[in-house]
Amino acid sequence: MALCCLLAFWTGGDATREDRLFRQSGLIREKWDDVHYSDGSTDGEKTVERAIANTDDVYDLSSSEETTKREPRDGPTSSGQTVGGTDSDQAAYLAEKNQLLSERVADLEATIEQKNERLEELETDNGALREQLDACEDQLEEFERLDQQSELETGAETDGEDASIWNRARRFVREGNE
Repeated sequence: MALCCLLAFWTGGDATREDRLFRQSGLIREKWDDVHYSDGSTDGEKTVERAIANTDDVYDLSSSEETTKREPRDGPTSSGQTVGGTDSDQAAYLAEKNQLLSERVADLEATIEQKNERLEELETDNGALREQLDACEDQLEEFERLDQQSELETGAETDGEDASIWNRARRFVREGNE
């Protein structure tokens, strides 16, 4: 922010020039071009914007004085240009911003496509697992039916207790859990 405030002074409040100069410094970070605001602005754009808004004195080469006072502002002038900027500077700046946003959109679309593919894989796996579960439940019901049928056919009761393997295993599990 301190460098941006200095650059705001020396560039006369020209956001395009300030951004270009800041990119040449060793202070540039990856987050500079990351969109962090709901209006689509990047971290760098907001930093430059705040620096310009907080800088009242600017260097003016055309003036007889070294510095001139200017009114604080928030963003572009009514003509769409930044203070001290030219139409070509603004066009270059907007073209660069458009390119960065297009790249970001392409990255996000690729991520969404990957997530959609993964979601389809998971839904397929889920369907297969549900089919296996249904098959296991059908087998369990069949085993229980066969067990009950064998109990009825053999009349298997020993000493008043049920002697089927299924019921003995069930009883063993219950007793082990108690």
